[in-house]
Amino acid sequence: MRLKWHGIIILLCSFLGACQNNKAVVKPALSDKEMVPVIYELLLSEECSIALKGRDTTLVLPELRSVKYQQVFQLHKIDQKTFADSYSYYLGHPNELKIIFDSVEAMGSRNRLEFVRPLKQMDIYKKPANPK
Repeated sequence: MRLKWHGIIILLCSFLGACQNNKAVVKPALSDKEMVPVIYELLLSEECSIALKGRDTTLVLPELRSVKYQQVFQLHKIDQKTFADSYSYYLGHPNELKIIFDSVEAMGSRNRLEFVRPLKQMDIYKKPANPK
């Protein structure tokens, strides 16, 4: 009888142990809110590098891109490893990554609209006030 209870207890403990999630959830160093401007500016620096390369064929694109990326990382006070680790985390969590890229797209749309929004036009048809 005693052996039977020991067997049941061991079996119960092994079921409980199997149900536990042994993987510790590691949060990324950069939150999704911090990733959005970094990714947006990395994309802008990529476009800038390509545009510069088109004007100056002596530039080496991978080197130029690397310099621009480092400038973005310095601007946000992070290093490449921190960004790469966070980006790897989000690659493993596609739902969170989709939110980030949707936010990047929204940021780009807002910035583009502000850039092309016409300035307040002066009313050139108004007659000037009569000076006395």
